[in-house]
Amino acid sequence: MTKDARAELPMAELVELARILEEIVVSVHRITSRLEGEFDVPSALEQYFSTYDVLRRLAQARRIVHTAMDQVLTEEQAQAVLAGIEYWAEDRGAGPSRP
Repeated sequence: MTKDARAELPMAELVELARILEEIVVSVHRITSRLEGEFDVPSALEQYFSTYDVLRRLAQARRIVHTAMDQVLTEEQAQAVLAGIEYWAEDRGAGPSRP
């Protein structure tokens, strides 16, 4: 693949990918920010995320997807795509929350 190659995705897949990445990046950030005290995350998970720089890679993927979406959606349409996403919230345990 060349540097200037373009990949095409049906809009439904692009929207789904954006929502999945958004959910994971925000939720994992919330979980990993609580790696102290009574909140015990298995060391293998912590090691995986730090060793493979998972958050940076997911954030980069999200940026790429959002950039592609911005080329075809209005700001209002892009906001509608991300509306209603449920993120991990400490005060709700493993249950979802909205920002």
